[in-house]
Amino acid sequence: MLENTSFKYEEGVVNLMARLDVSKEDITPFEFEMHAKNLNIAKLLPPFDYFRVKLLKNIENLPENVSIDIQQKGILDDDKGLIPSTSTGEIVFQVDKGKTIFGKVSYEPAANSQFMNQQDIKLGNSVKTKIALDGDPGLFNQFFKTDRFFFSKGQFFAGLQYEGNVRDFEELLAKGDATFSIQNSEVYYKQADVSFPITEINLSLHEDNADFYGYMNKDSIHQKIQLTGNIQNLSEVVVGNTGKEVKAVVDITSTKIRWAQFLNIFYPEHNDKPEKRTLALKETTKGILSAFNPDICMYLDTFIYSDKLQLYDVQTGISLKDSATLILDQTGFRFHDGSVRFQGSVDLGQLKSTPFTGRFQTDKLNVAQLLESLDYLDIPSFKDIEKLSGQVTLNLDLSGAITQGGKGLVPEDNSGEFNFELSNIVVKGFRPLDELAAKIRMKKRFEQLSFAPLENQLTIKGKDVQIPLMEIQSNAINMFIEGTYSYGDNTNIWVSIPLDNLKTPDSSVIPSKRGYAASKRKIYVEVTTDEKGDNKFRFHFRKKQFYKQRGMKKQYRTDLKMYRKMRKEQKKGN
Repeated sequence: MLENTSFKYEEGVVNLMARLDVSKEDITPFEFEMHAKNLNIAKLLPPFDYFRVKLLKNIENLPENVSIDIQQKGILDDDKGLIPSTSTGEIVFQVDKGKTIFGKVSYEPAANSQFMNQQDIKLGNSVKTKIALDGDPGLFNQFFKTDRFFFSKGQFFAGLQYEGNVRDFEELLAKGDATFSIQNSEVYYKQADVSFPITEINLSLHEDNADFYGYMNKDSIHQKIQLTGNIQNLSEVVVGNTGKEVKAVVDITSTKIRWAQFLNIFYPEHNDKPEKRTLALKETTKGILSAFNPDICMYLDTFIYSDKLQLYDVQTGISLKDSATLILDQTGFRFHDGSVRFQGSVDLGQLKSTPFTGRFQTDKLNVAQLLESLDYLDIPSFKDIEKLSGQVTLNLDLSGAITQGGKGLVPEDNSGEFNFELSNIVVKGFRPLDELAAKIRMKKRFEQLSFAPLENQLTIKGKDVQIPLMEIQSNAINMFIEGTYSYGDNTNIWVSIPLDNLKTPDSSVIPSKRGYAASKRKIYVEVTTDEKGDNKFRFHFRKKQFYKQRGMKKQYRTDLKMYRKMRKEQKKGN
């Protein structure tokens, strides 16, 4: 019997009580209590062989200033020491008076046994251990030795349960059950030098597979982002070098995301310049996707890119193809009364821009709303339109690059094809048409134009858009347009105007299209732009110059013969 025994150990004070039963041969049942304050655990545990807990032995940087209460009973084998399958007890501890961590460890035999004699004693790892912890999330950084993501602030709660004597955290995660909860914390991502908030995350672990639920809800961004999903082989993420492949499935949902405020989450830790936010977002996204290899499904009720561009019912699938290529699959959203579908890829590996490829498909979008939301494609004449209505259906295959600040495209990198169908178009006060009307003395007739359905396939290359021959039929005029529209200084568009337009039409009627060949004689207006972007007009009585500018002199005669032949065939058909 050992009662009320106390002594100083280093800077701490230890009180002991113990009871030993020496009446049995070769074994010694015992009961033991220890109450201590201000202990240096790193120095205390080795002489006790870490109480035979291998997990404790493999933890680096054990804490100082620990208060601990231990109650234990079991049976000692007189030759081999403590018999694990007989050990029952409880350890309650706290570091820095509970400010850093407060914990409770309880353990008991996995199955109840009665030891009638020595032959009944089974040596082995049949102890069932339960651990409950709460404390500073920064402790995860020490225990899990992460070199990418670091926790700070807030509070964590953990419950762990396992059988046997696990050696390290990898084995604990692989064999045990656990629950983790972190509240009001931050995660620092070292590679991007950025911290982002974690309002709450809850994780339930069984044999290295974890189900999780969490969300961030930062006051400065006025929006809640919720995450749910599953991670397979979590030990590879938190411990590393296990040889296991990490795989995650994640659902991300939010009622409303404002893009500018969302980017505020990703300010670099030591640099608050706005131009650094997009790069930090790219690096963080790439790091998370590389670490967890997730298949992501995202759903947003409302996505507000700007005051003019707002999307609804946004949903997309996200995955990482390689170390830097983000895949967007089965993406769709509502835009006013229309719908848009998209699939493509984004290269997150470039520093100065973000290359992408994509396919866009739409169904009958409101033209006026679309142009307004896209800031009128930064074309001044579009911004000045007095009246515009109608619907557009688009199919766009485009590759290019987003600028470093994420505010637009790099014009020189654009490449793609653009198919469109316009219907029910009504235009009033469109400056290029008004200027053309003034040149051909039809200003009053062009006051308000209603158009027949219009479709074409445009080719985009750098700053230039190539427009194949396209008939435009309206209540005021019939004409044909082709050439190059340029965001630089390379605009060269030819407008072919049949001479029979001199007849005054019925402005209440939109005639049917008739085709280029059937329109017979024409005059031609060449439209170019100067360095200021102002339109310049030049009249031609033949189209020969059009072919010469494009290096197709021989094609001019060939096309003339073709159109004559087509007109003769049309006459025969009539």
